[in-house]
Amino acid sequence: MNNVLRGLLFLSILLMLVSCKTNPPDIVNPNNNKGTLSVESDVVRPDVYLNNKFVGYANLTIQLNPGNYNIYLKKDTLFSDTQSVNIIADSTIKLFFVLRQKESVLLEDFANVSCDPCVESSRILDELKSTRYQNDELIVIRYATNFPSPNDPFYLNAQEMNDARIGYYNVLFAPTTIVDGIEKPISTDSTSIIESIENRLTLKAPFSIVASSTRIEGDSIHISGSGEFPELGYDNLRFFIVLMQKEVSFQNPPGSNGQTVFHDVAFAVLPNTDGLSLNKSRSGEEEFDFNYYYKNVNFVLPNNLEVVAFFQDSVTKEIYYAKKIYLPCSQISVHKEKPVY
Repeated sequence: MNNVLRGLLFLSILLMLVSCKTNPPDIVNPNNNKGTLSVESDVVRPDVYLNNKFVGYANLTIQLNPGNYNIYLKKDTLFSDTQSVNIIADSTIKLFFVLRQKESVLLEDFANVSCDPCVESSRILDELKSTRYQNDELIVIRYATNFPSPNDPFYLNAQEMNDARIGYYNVLFAPTTIVDGIEKPISTDSTSIIESIENRLTLKAPFSIVASSTRIEGDSIHISGSGEFPELGYDNLRFFIVLMQKEVSFQNPPGSNGQTVFHDVAFAVLPNTDGLSLNKSRSGEEEFDFNYYYKNVNFVLPNNLEVVAFFQDSVTKEIYYAKKIYLPCSQISVHKEKPVY
């Protein structure tokens, strides 16, 4: 009897071992063919935005369907660059973000409708604004030159303003690209332009501009506000407001380079081409009230308007701070902060 029991026990164990080798259990994918994204940052718990939607706080690990995503982080006034990632099923991708003070770099583009290389420089700037710098880190102002063609319609439309900026920077050829007044990258080299932009984004601006709006009254653009300038400590400081058109399109090319669509086209500068003087002797509260009659200017449509304000040293040409002002609005406040370099 004992031998029979021992035999049955041995047979049961043998069957269990054989079944483990020949019939493995099915493996169920717990991620349902999704990929894993891990997001980390150099600051504590910043907001994570995936395709412009808030999805949580870093450090964060989430499962995503395969595909392409754009990701950026923000916390208070700190922002990261936007990174693009391709999520692959059953794989893990780790991203690390560095957040910085959200500042804007001002890029002034000097171009002409009959300048062939200007087509490429324009394409690069449009692409950078739509992909790499989507949160106003990059502000572009396009001025027109009277060379190689003196009949550029944008130049003729605002000749005094264009001549003033051309002469100020001593621009000799188109295209010419100037970043924050002092860096001159190669206009047709995206890498060179990005390097200049990134160099300037590492600096904290000594001023900030808080804009609640501008407004359009009848045929005029009205911009009013006040600024506080306590003990500036900056000689030769000027404050400018530039009015631009977001986009101007032609059915037929206005020049010989074949381009028909133009972006960020400047048509006026306020209060004038010299700007508003803000030197050491003018501390305290400063009020300004600008009114511009836009009906006398070609290409201008109120619903296509952009406004940019910036501070510039009239001697060194350095632009300390620039900000895009959104419509509609009624006032602009300007404050000074201690510079951090």
